[in-house]
Amino acid sequence: MPLIIEIKVKPKSGSSSILLDTSNTIVVRVKSLPEDGKANGEVIKLFSKALRIPQASITIITGATIKNKRIKLEVSLTLPELLTKLGLDKQHSFV
Repeated sequence: MPLIIEIKVKPKSGSSSILLDTSNTIVVRVKSLPEDGKANGEVIKLFSKALRIPQASITIITGATIKNKRIKLEVSLTLPELLTKLGLDKQHSFV
């Protein structure tokens, strides 16, 4: 069963990373510019690498042209399991 999560993307960042801010929002920092789908492509690649799943298993379902997005992950994980797999279960960052 797929997992749908909401994320906030910060393009033009110095490095690419997935963080959890103090309001428990998943923040995805990407180096790419928010043009021609480059930042969205980097978001998909970052989740693919972190979760070790094919890029085809990740879909941006809303927010293709804005920073707040909803993505569908074709994984058999709960949200707490996803956060653990991403290393976000105990990590908070001031974004």
